[in-house]
Amino acid sequence: MVPADGLASWQLQSSGLNDGRWKKRAAQQTLHLSKRNSSPGHCGPKPSCGILTFDDDGWSAMSQLVYSDLRTHGLAHGSLHWFRDWPDPSVPTFGAGVYTIWDTDGRFIYVGMSGRGIKAGMEASNRRHGIITRLHSHASGRRSGDQFCVYVADRFVLSTLVAEDIAAIASGRHSLDVYVRRYIHQHLGYRFILCPDGAEAVDVERQIKRGDWSHGKPLLNPQA
Repeated sequence: MVPADGLASWQLQSSGLNDGRWKKRAAQQTLHLSKRNSSPGHCGPKPSCGILTFDDDGWSAMSQLVYSDLRTHGLAHGSLHWFRDWPDPSVPTFGAGVYTIWDTDGRFIYVGMSGRGIKAGMEASNRRHGIITRLHSHASGRRSGDQFCVYVADRFVLSTLVAEDIAAIASGRHSLDVYVRRYIHQHLGYRFILCPDGAEAVDVERQIKRGDWSHGKPLLNPQA
């Protein structure tokens, strides 16, 4: 989910062991540890909770590598992509994943997932399926079938409309969706991770909705 080599490098630097000989090995162990701690109950909501021990080529070294929640690291610290730049070639056309949405002030706005029916090892289909379809829907600003766009309309857009805007929407000369799309493109961006299957994506989304990570609950869709 998180690029293992990059996270391993970050961990090594933070622990003072920035030795290239360890990067590959640490990355492998990080993936193993992430897999082992991916189910609820191993680490719970704590932002850091582990010790990584590794050895290589007949000699060993031990380092306490305190790691943040590996499943959500990229959703808080990964590259921020702006909806105004959609379509985004970095989003794969097939795959289950989770995404977080942020505004230009850095507020955590929303968390979502897509690809619920995708299983681990499933062969990619020719049609777009998974996280790309959900982000495409959000970028369009169309409220029909998109709860995020409904939230944006209700919480952010309606209060900005003046009498002329309301009259234009009521008469059919303009669509509220146009205003929603404009707001999304001007103010919002997203981070995303891929998951091995839809079940894990659902689990990560629920974790974040509960606020079980370093950025609390999302503004628009928190879990009570």
